[in-house]
Amino acid sequence: MPCCILRPAIINASIKEPMPGWTDTLSAAGGLSVAGGSGVLKYVYAKEDNIADLIPVDYVCNGIIASTALLANKPALTVVHSNSSNSNPITWSGFMNIGYRYLTKQPLSTQAFKPKAVFSDNKKYIDTMFFLTSKLPTSILEKVSKIPGIGNPKMQKDVQTLKFVNEKLGDLYELFSHFTRNEWIYESKKIYELEAQMTPEERQIFYVDPKTFDWGTATCLYAKGVEHYMNKQDIYEVDDRTSFLLNKNKFRRFDSLRRTFFENQIIAQDPMMLRKEAFASSFVQSQIEKELAKTTTETTKTYT
Repeated sequence: MPCCILRPAIINASIKEPMPGWTDTLSAAGGLSVAGGSGVLKYVYAKEDNIADLIPVDYVCNGIIASTALLANKPALTVVHSNSSNSNPITWSGFMNIGYRYLTKQPLSTQAFKPKAVFSDNKKYIDTMFFLTSKLPTSILEKVSKIPGIGNPKMQKDVQTLKFVNEKLGDLYELFSHFTRNEWIYESKKIYELEAQMTPEERQIFYVDPKTFDWGTATCLYAKGVEHYMNKQDIYEVDDRTSFLLNKNKFRRFDSLRRTFFENQIIAQDPMMLRKEAFASSFVQSQIEKELAKTTTETTKTYT
């Protein structure tokens, strides 16, 4: 009886179909990306040079369609790997750092602090830093919130939120450490054998070769997809000339603790507010003035 098992790697957002960056889940690498991109996960229990075996969802779907059609009459069990670790690898540090560079200019609406990743395979170091930067400040803030005349209901509510976040971060450390501290490289020979049976037109429609996409583009699309499809967030493209509007880029050492205790605010700005600030910036206003001056001059010449 014909039987095919297509085994995908960790699935991330699409490259092309149904639309670039599409994703509908925060499981696997998505959860790690959102926690890190929000700035609440700064220390990653991982070997930074380990290969992260990731693959876009549309490559997996195309692999399922192609293997079903081409192996339907083969009376045997065939295992096909849809993955990138063998032919187009990227490390965990490479994947997360590319995503963080994007999120620095286009922040998540849930962002609390500037995205930053410190990788370590030392469990004691990770536990110590997690305690000093997350658990200890929350514990202190909880005691302060109960002091008459200082504490208030909002502060107590924030403490409960921080405790919930810390609990989830602890779960993330345990959940992903198996994948981030180990690496597996699977051969993808079967995918190329299937591709060899396709016509040139079929290869364009049912693309399966992981060497055909660039990780810089794929990772930024993943971050953008999480923002748009999961966070339901309006996307405002910020370039180097307008990124100065984001005050989160001006962080100093211990700013995360200072903001937690004294300012109690998040750093990411609402996209609509960001548009307003960008429009009011001196750079944009100067460009508008130049265009208006140009139009006025052309109009005057016409009437003359």
